[in-house]
Amino acid sequence: MKNTLLLSVIMLLSFFGLQAQNEETANYYNEVQQYSLIYPSFWEVEEDEENETTTLYVPLKKGENIYKQLQISVARWEDGDLDEFLEKTFSEDELANLYPDITILDLGEDETKDNQNHSFEMTYTANEEEIAVLYYLEKKEDLIYLILASSPRSEYATYKKQYLRIIDSLRIR
Repeated sequence: MKNTLLLSVIMLLSFFGLQAQNEETANYYNEVQQYSLIYPSFWEVEEDEENETTTLYVPLKKGENIYKQLQISVARWEDGDLDEFLEKTFSEDELANLYPDITILDLGEDETKDNQNHSFEMTYTANEEEIAVLYYLEKKEDLIYLILASSPRSEYATYKKQYLRIIDSLRIR
């Protein structure tokens, strides 16, 4: 009886330890582009100052060749609203030329007090691997904050939840 109770307590503590480990987060702040976000602490961060992008990604495991990643970039856009930026930057015809099997699902747009945002998902095949991508764009004044989150399609449902939590934590100064 004592062994069973002890084993139950150990299993319960292990469960809560795993839960706490899974929920550990880190804060990222980009001083130049003036945004911050919260991401899982086991993810790695790579800043590319030349291209002004930041990539958060899950380290590859043995045998994997496609990252589960979220990339943030900021573009100056003074030529109209977010829809005009999307029309000029994300032509479905051009994407279809690059990826003949591309599928795009528009998730819609929203406006907050100061910002306009839009998101969509797409899937395509690259190097015989199906990729799923979530795009999130937010316009504040004359800047567009673009987040591209991608993973193998087979793992997308799992990582989409994490991507959405990270996107939800985005704070633009």
